[in-house]
Amino acid sequence: MTMLSRVVTQRSPKPAKMLLYGMEGIGKSYLAAKAEAPLFADVENGIRHIKVPAVSVENSREMMQLCREMTKQSQYKTFVMDSIDAFEKMLVQDVCDSAGKRNIEDFGFGKGYVYLEKRVREFITELEEIVLSGCQVILIGHADIASFTDPGEASYSRYQMRLHKKTANALLEWCDACLFMTRDVIKDTKASIVREEGRRIIKTENSNSVQAKNRYNMPKEIAASWTDIKRYIPHIDSIRPVREADAEKHRPSESDSKQQYRFESVSPAEFEAWLESQYFHPPDVLDFLVWRSYQARGTDSKLTEYSTLADAPQKAIDWVVGNIGVFRKQLGKFVQDRDLQVESETPEEEQEPATPKGKPPPPPSGIAPEEFPDWIAKQNIDPFGAKSFLISVSQGHMTEDSRLADTPQSLIDRAVSDVDYFRQKIYEFVSRHQAAEEGDMTFGNTDSEVDA
Repeated sequence: MTMLSRVVTQRSPKPAKMLLYGMEGIGKSYLAAKAEAPLFADVENGIRHIKVPAVSVENSREMMQLCREMTKQSQYKTFVMDSIDAFEKMLVQDVCDSAGKRNIEDFGFGKGYVYLEKRVREFITELEEIVLSGCQVILIGHADIASFTDPGEASYSRYQMRLHKKTANALLEWCDACLFMTRDVIKDTKASIVREEGRRIIKTENSNSVQAKNRYNMPKEIAASWTDIKRYIPHIDSIRPVREADAEKHRPSESDSKQQYRFESVSPAEFEAWLESQYFHPPDVLDFLVWRSYQARGTDSKLTEYSTLADAPQKAIDWVVGNIGVFRKQLGKFVQDRDLQVESETPEEEQEPATPKGKPPPPPSGIAPEEFPDWIAKQNIDPFGAKSFLISVSQGHMTEDSRLADTPQSLIDRAVSDVDYFRQKIYEFVSRHQAAEEGDMTFGNTDSEVDA
């Protein structure tokens, strides 16, 4: 089948994916409670005054469990989280606890927020599964007034979500509508006053004063009622679960009965774009595939940390596309286990690796750690082999997550002082480990899960 034969002019409607935020007490929870058959994930214990089905969530693990259970039920048609900024605090605490840090700033250089973004994207993956099961999602949040710098204009203040920038950006990419709830005001220029009318409204478009968006062609402002909102979003009762629709669309005909996978094959060049369309985080997928490649044996073309998603074997891509549900679970477990291995807090006075006995300390090389990767390249030394060897002799100062620029200065000085000896040691190290490191990914049948 050619790509042009897959052209469509109208896509099937999907359940709504919304962010609804505003200042405290404006009525966000009351509005969301008017949605069709809602279930609230009560993160901040703030909806006791509303008579609505709710589950109290104490930590991120309970939230992930609730999301998975939502994909297997049909009683509720709207999943409401109240609130997303309270849940972000849970994720921050998880990131800190897993690494033994007191707060997220202790990671240094913004690394803690990188780990936080990964957790947020894992959560988005679970939300997308809820949407695909035929349930709409509403994330309630609070607003802050923050300074915003427009490259084409002067800086100004505007309302935006009370979230870290990376979290907000990830959620804005995912949602179909980010709606700001406020009150209508009238400015009396003669009296120099601002008078609140009391009428609640929702702003749906991004502007100098508000962070917002929508993909439903909504007016710039609408009344703050669920009746007005649902005029523009797909009606939930008219939507079949997306997985059910996909299964019927891709059900093989008799002529295709021998096809191993029911979904259209995705080429290596298209793989990364396909992953993004399914709300996967491509770097996490690459890490997973490289890890699986190292776990297997008997490969002819093994993925390494220098590979890209375009290097993934077609067999592996076909398995991922044809078993997306199983793959999501395996990837989520892999990412969780990987992040739990984040090193605990580094001692204040970290010592350099000791110089091998019997050898005098090498003279200063004049090559700084950030210059070391370029020096390796100029010497035509395999960077992967060099890094693996340096990890083995660094006495714990380097790990698989380290870069060549993280090499301790003492090891850099010794390598530069005797390039031929360094090259020989790398060759011996790689030769010893080559047989053990050979392997390829073996994916299971489409009818059963593969142990990750």
